[in-house]
Amino acid sequence: MTNELKKTGQTISVGVLSYNSEATVIETLDSILNQTYDLKKIELIISDDNSFDETPTIVQEWLDLHGTNFHRTFFQTSDKNTGISGNFNRILNQVTSSWLKPIAADDILMPRCLSDNVEFVSSHPESRIVFSNTIGFKNDVSSGVGEFVCDDEFFKLNADNQSKSLLKSCSVFAPTSFICTDLLRGIGGADERFPMIEDYPLWLKITSSGVRLYMNDVFSVYYRLGDSVSRGKKTIGNERYLKDSRRFHQEYIWPNVSLLERLDDRVMFFCKLSGIKIFRNRKSIFYKIFYNLMKLIRPLVIFRKVKLLLTLKPK
Repeated sequence: MTNELKKTGQTISVGVLSYNSEATVIETLDSILNQTYDLKKIELIISDDNSFDETPTIVQEWLDLHGTNFHRTFFQTSDKNTGISGNFNRILNQVTSSWLKPIAADDILMPRCLSDNVEFVSSHPESRIVFSNTIGFKNDVSSGVGEFVCDDEFFKLNADNQSKSLLKSCSVFAPTSFICTDLLRGIGGADERFPMIEDYPLWLKITSSGVRLYMNDVFSVYYRLGDSVSRGKKTIGNERYLKDSRRFHQEYIWPNVSLLERLDDRVMFFCKLSGIKIFRNRKSIFYKIFYNLMKLIRPLVIFRKVKLLLTLKPK
């Protein structure tokens, strides 16, 4: 199947996940319109997660202007906010092609994003999910703040060792993912038990099923930095996201790490969730003092300090 992608110009799906994205969604959609890949071979699916701003209106107006350029377009809105995982799965349900390029409605595809991914999977027919490098930006892509390059050593590992590595930290850039549709459907899509975290559990499900993650050493996406689903400039964090993250760690991470690491994680979740309630989710000098004090009692910090003292103790 993948060997024929480049030759036949097989249709590729781009799935745009939007939520209150009125300020950025046009840039995202225009970046799809500006792909070097044949637009008549692009299936554009946009799913809005019950935005309360003007995102749906803006998207529909854009589709009225540009929709006929694509092989197929589909735009859906949800009557309730289900979170990123549910929105991702609604896109997956509409995909009719073999490969999906998901993108958040505040990130931007580089012009060769689809072409580069198609060329890679055509020359690596065993690949079923591919990641690449990204450039972070804040206000516009011309003011890029840095390159985020894939960990080459991680992508040399087999699926089992990648899965073990992911239990310690997530070292892949979700905005760059390019995924085989059959793979996603075979593992049941995103785990909706964690509405605000669609990517990390997905990578663990994929690698634990024996499928290796591949790296295409090109830059494919501009990733917007700043306020996100997990944190903001002035807020301590997103309580809904943190609770989802804690549940995810309880199920996926903590059973596979040491007691010390579990305790350390628990302390940090307690610190952030308590800080949100005590300081009404506003960053301040008082929260900073609280956070730094909590860091001092982290089990891993205490363990490392004790270990260091023991090594320095004169014999």
